[in-house]
Order: sequence, then C-alpha cells, then structure tokens
Amino acid sequence: MRKFAITYILFSLLILTITSSCQETTSPIELGVSVDFNESHAIHKDVYGVNNYVATRPYYTNYSGFMDKYNDLGKPLIRYPGGTFSNYYDFKTGFSEAFEGGGKKDSLRETSINAGITKYKLDTGGEDYRKFCDFVKKTGAEFTLSLNIVLHTAEENRELFEGFKAEGVEPKYVEMGNEVYNNSYQPAIPDVEKYIEIARANMTVLREVFPDVKVGVVCPSHIYKYESFLDKVALGESDRQIDWFNKLQNEDFFDAVIIHMYSVLGLDSDTPQDEYYPYKEAYKFCISHADGKFEKTVDAMRAGYPGKDIWLTEYHIRDYGLTNYGMRLSYMGGFFTASFMLKLFNTPEVTVSNWHSLVQWLRFSNTTSLLPDNYDFTPLVNYHLFKVFKDPVSNSDYVVPLALTGMKKYQGVGEYTGVYDDMEGSLFYSETKASMIIFNKLEQPYTISEENLLEALSGLDEATLDSCREFGPSESMSLDEALNSETAYSDIIISAENGYYTLNPYSIYTFSFSHLTRRADLTIDK
Repeated sequence: MRKFAITYILFSLLILTITSSCQETTSPIELGVSVDFNESHAIHKDVYGVNNYVATRPYYTNYSGFMDKYNDLGKPLIRYPGGTFSNYYDFKTGFSEAFEGGGKKDSLRETSINAGITKYKLDTGGEDYRKFCDFVKKTGAEFTLSLNIVLHTAEENRELFEGFKAEGVEPKYVEMGNEVYNNSYQPAIPDVEKYIEIARANMTVLREVFPDVKVGVVCPSHIYKYESFLDKVALGESDRQIDWFNKLQNEDFFDAVIIHMYSVLGLDSDTPQDEYYPYKEAYKFCISHADGKFEKTVDAMRAGYPGKDIWLTEYHIRDYGLTNYGMRLSYMGGFFTASFMLKLFNTPEVTVSNWHSLVQWLRFSNTTSLLPDNYDFTPLVNYHLFKVFKDPVSNSDYVVPLALTGMKKYQGVGEYTGVYDDMEGSLFYSETKASMIIFNKLEQPYTISEENLLEALSGLDEATLDSCREFGPSESMSLDEALNSETAYSDIIISAENGYYTLNPYSIYTFSFSHLTRRADLTIDK
C-alpha cells in the first residue's frame, strides 16, 4: 500500500510538472530592444489619416463640434466623401444615384443612402461638397478626394474640380474610384481596359484644373483578402480581378496604387449570432491575417508596381454582414487597427492611409433632425487609440522599426498558421525628439530596462528618457470586459521600478526622449 501511495504521488507530481510547463506563464519576461538607424526612412505623415463619411449623419463636416474633435486629433489627412458612397454620390444634387445597369444591391444602396440623407439633410441640400470646402478652409485640413467615375463622366467631374477651385480648395490626392474592380461594377466598367480609359480621361481633366495633385488607381484588394490570389495570378488564371492586377502593371500614368486591407475575424457573413466568437478570439484571427499576409501583399505590390506609392485608403476588421457584432468599435478592434497602422508607418512605400472610419468614433444622441452646430460629440475608444500616434508623428521626421528580442511567439490561426511575434514597435524621431512605441499584442507581460532603452538610442547623442505613457484596457473592470468596451480605457504615465518598466497585455507604450543630436555618420537613403 505504501509503495502504491509513493508511486501515485510521484505520478501526480510528474503530471503537475508537465501540465505547468505547457501553460502560459504570467510572470513577466525581460524584453530587449535595439535600433539600426540606417534602416530609417522619412516618415510619411499622411499615413496618419481617417476616412470621413457623414452623408447619412445628422451633421455636416463643417460643424464646429465635429471640427473640435478633428482638430484635437492633430488634423489628420481626411478622405472625402467616403468609400462605397463615393461611387453613388451625385455632387450636383447632393444625393445618391445608382449607375445605369446596376443590380438589386445597387438600387438598395441608393435607397438606403438617400433615406439617411433625406432624414437629416433634405432641407439643406443633401451632402453639399461646399460645406466640406468650408471645413477645409476653417481647419486647414488636407484631403483625399474619392472620385465618382461610375456615375459621372470626366467632363462632368470637371465641374466638381472647378467647384473646389472656386471655393479656394484643392485636393492633395485623388482616387480614381472606390473598389470598382469588384464584379458588381461590371455594367459601368466592363473590364480593366475600360477602367484605364476612364481613369486617364479623368486625370487629364483633373490636371487641367489642379496640375500638381497626385493620382491613385485602384488595385484589387483580393491580394490581401484571399490567401490563394497570388498563386492564381502566377498560374495565369483569368478573372476580372486577376486581369485587373496584371494589366494595370503595364500602365504608368498614375502616381500610386490603392489597396484596401480588411483583416478576417474567422467568421463568415452568414454566421448565426449565437456562434459569434468572443472579441479576444476573433482578434487572434485578425493579427494572424495581418502578420501572415501584410508583408506578402506589400512585396507583391512592390514587384508589380515598382516605383509607385501605395495608398491604403481603407483598413480595419472585416465585419460586414455580421449583425450586431460590435468588435470594430471595441477596445479590442481599435487596438488591432492601431497595431496595423504601426505596420504602415514601418513600410516606406505606404505614403497614404485612412483608418475606417472617423465618424464611427464619435457618439451622439439619437435624433431625427440635424444636431446643433456646436454639439459635443463623445469620442469612443477608437478615437483615443488613433490619437496615441498624434504627437509621435507630428514631432518626427523619420521612423525605423524596432528590433525586439526575448519575446515569445504565438501560433497563428485560420488560414495563417505561421509563428509570429508577440510584440512590435517603431521609433519615431527628429533632430530633437524621439518616441519609441511598443505594442504588447497578447497576454504575456514583459519588462524592459531603462538602461536598455537608452542604449538602444546610442545612434542619437545625449538622449534623455522623459516619460513612459501606458495606454491599455481599463483597470476598473475585468480584462475581458475592458477589451469589449467601446468607451473605457486606461491612459497613464508610469515610472520604472528598480530600473524596469512593465509592459502589460494588450497595451501600447510610448517612451518619449529629448535632447537628441543625430550622429553625422548615420545615413538615411530611403
């Protein structure tokens, strides 16, 4: 009996040891950081940009309450009049109109958009682009115009360009349509050859009015959306999107190629609500998609369109068709999208991007009429997550990815089952200031030493670490509740303890430095 008891205890201890070794540790792991300043490139500040679709909202862009919130963000690049709406927007009437030959979906879009415009703006002329011009003049905003090439001819669009010019307003960038490579636009744009003809004609007219504006053409987002898309391209298969991707490479009349990147949630659009994943689980699919496919997509764009800028005029999570699935507005959804923006800043070819969408970040009371001009909107957590980048971007001239060591890896899920890093970060810097941003993307806590942080900036003389800002889930509720929240967050300045900072789960850390002098032997050739 005694021998059996001893054997049982030893067996139990063995099982406990094995089980413990397989579990995730919650003890902090020390992280190492270094910076190769020769990998720096000039920062593209228009990557700090937002989509703007207010047509069906009970306010205009030039409302003082809206402008207050926009100015508070540091006046990011703004996209007008929005995404899909731009293909239906008749600037002459201020309302939506489906293109000739469109199907049932197009008619439904026209009807639903006009219902929103009529509800709020019938008496004030629908979505009047001159009110947007007033916003631009009052704020000094720079903007991207998403041009309707589906409904209007190039000569008709001349009237819009001249209208902007008469208002004293000029777009910085113009997009030749929005996602018009999709099959639903075939009645208006039968193939890529017709798209090229239309884009060329509009660009000719545009340059007659605004000679210096940069022009982008749309590239199928299938390159990021579907894992097998590039394989089909390589095999020479033919469909609308593959032909579009291939034949557009033969043209050189544009400045940039435009792509949209929406990351998967692991849920189909027809998934019943009782089978929706918790946000934390869906987030794992999103980061797996981004970590597994972003670089592949950028590499393909570099190879296919050498020398062209990349504009990412929409990016977020792909939640379309998922009724009442509010991850997009939650801390978890916003945290993912902020980490995605970090990838964009780290990519020299990406010169423009627009987080989708600013108007979703501002809460207002239910109304059946236009809001007061000075209405005080309530910002949601996405607004504050975006704003984390405000000062680092505005105070910097260069950006360089951080080299992080000692971190754990996570196993990707869904289509993207590779092994990816738990952490990512960048250094934003100028001649006098620097901001080191580190994302802890998952649940493992880390520590990093103050000594290592200063050592990492050895390429900059006399650096002083001024502060560390921690932006993370609210500490007033459980972690799961905080990650699901649309309004709650923690935003504090923290200090080192015994020379170390703790980097908590699902949090962003901004280390601010000053008193810098860049060494003369450093070169930046990107």
